[in-house]
Amino acid sequence: MGDAYTIRPLSMADAPARLHEQAVHVIQAAHRRSDGSLPERFLTPALFDQVYDGVYSVIRDRARFLVAVADGAVIGVGGYRPAWCSGHGWELAYGAVLPSWQGIGVGMALLRARLDAIAQAGSAGDFIVARSSRPSTFIRLGFRQVSATDPLLLMGTVGMPLPAVQPVAVRASA
Repeated sequence: MGDAYTIRPLSMADAPARLHEQAVHVIQAAHRRSDGSLPERFLTPALFDQVYDGVYSVIRDRARFLVAVADGAVIGVGGYRPAWCSGHGWELAYGAVLPSWQGIGVGMALLRARLDAIAQAGSAGDFIVARSSRPSTFIRLGFRQVSATDPLLLMGTVGMPLPAVQPVAVRASA
């Protein structure tokens, strides 16, 4: 397996290839706890509904998904949606990369692609909120922590300059 991949929107046309199910698998693989369990929001029925509804629905607050695909398989997923609390904001959701593909920039490329998509759909100065177990990734891109009591909650703005960021690890050989 090479390191070549493409990033594109997950769409209705991907149903025959079952890429929606692959996207769910990637999200689960990246969020599985050390004991093998998953947080409730990542259980298959609820998570599949989020991915399916985000692709097939035209409801404004549903997540839109981008996928990183290598050799016809989903290796990374990233969602975004308009913020439910304001017409001037966006939320990043469901960012995940298969563990075997982590550390070579797939997650960063998906994050940048989501920020680009938000910039095209939103307005300069709109806020972007994210909650991440890896806040340093977002801080390196110019996001700031919103509160000292919740260091995982981060905020950026549409149109903020994004510095060049290199991956911090190397992918293990497959």
